[in-house]
Amino acid sequence: MNFFRLQVGSTFVKWGSGTRFAQIRCPDNPDHARSGDRMGKLSLDVTSSIITDFSDTPIEIVLTDRALSVLCNEGLTGFEPYPAEIRAVAPGIDLESLPRLWEVRVRGDGGRPHPDSGITVRYKCEACGLVRYTEPSRGLLVDPTHYDGSDIFTLTGFPGYKLVSPRFVETVLRHNLTNTSFLESSKIRPG
Repeated sequence: MNFFRLQVGSTFVKWGSGTRFAQIRCPDNPDHARSGDRMGKLSLDVTSSIITDFSDTPIEIVLTDRALSVLCNEGLTGFEPYPAEIRAVAPGIDLESLPRLWEVRVRGDGGRPHPDSGITVRYKCEACGLVRYTEPSRGLLVDPTHYDGSDIFTLTGFPGYKLVSPRFVETVLRHNLTNTSFLESSKIRPG
């Protein structure tokens, strides 16, 4: 089965002021300090009056009510929706005219990438759990023995790559949901 990377175009939202993350500190190596999970509800600033069905922040996928309804009504799996909070809007945008926005947390699990991806563990810190992987040399391939069958999912070590099933792609295209494109996961290359 072919899978695809969900790519979201330019966005009309950004993290709102007050977005905070837990901090992870390594007892052995200060270079391993990094952000952990976001704390609290997703807070957004609306920066454009051009509203699209899909938008994103550096981490989250953001959907309009319309897009969320389509995904839920079609029975797509692998995500949980949470209401997002609009904290500010750019001048000239009427807050009351905006659709309700949702953060989509990807819960689908593709497990470890298929060995044919050419990915190996480059480094693992036993003290804080930080793991670094090599980039895929032959695409980011899904191993069917680890994949949970979700329509949207991530692979271990590559949470920034939201992968989707052909059913997800077909649903988005059939309903003309805006601001997405798809790249076959076998064509994902470093950089």
